[in-house]
This record gives sequence, C-alpha cells and structure tokens, in this order.
Amino acid sequence: MRLLEHRQRIVDAVESVESARIGLKKIYRGIDPIIDRICDLVLPWYAVPEGVTRPIIICLWGMTGTGKTSLDRKRDV
Repeated sequence: MRLLEHRQRIVDAVESVESARIGLKKIYRGIDPIIDRICDLVLPWYAVPEGVTRPIIICLWGMTGTGKTSLDRKRDV
C-alpha cells in the first residue's frame, strides 16, 4: 500500500472507533472509563492490523446484569 492509502485507512479507523466510542457512551451510562479502555485497545488492531504481532485479549467481567454481553453484541453503534 502507498503511504497515502495507509494514512487514509488510519484516519478512517480512528473516525470509526471514535464514533463507536461516542455511541457506546450514549447507550451505557457510568462506564465511560471502561469504554475508553476497550476503544483504546481495539484501535491499533483496527487501524493497522498487520502491525499487531500479539493477540489482543479483552476480558469483560463483572456482576450479572451490568451489560457485558450487550456491550459485546452491540454492532450498530
């Protein structure tokens, strides 16, 4: 890929992740730091997947009914 194509892919990925971050914060109130951490962990993989040399594991844990599964399944944000 050319440099400009890489830049555009990174810009698109950042915009997409930031849009998801804002959407998730509107839906899930009170877990903003968790949403920020998840988005920060996903961004490098999403922007430059060939640069990730180790697997990215995100473990969601907490009490029953706190929205872990809902957060994981939310695809249309």
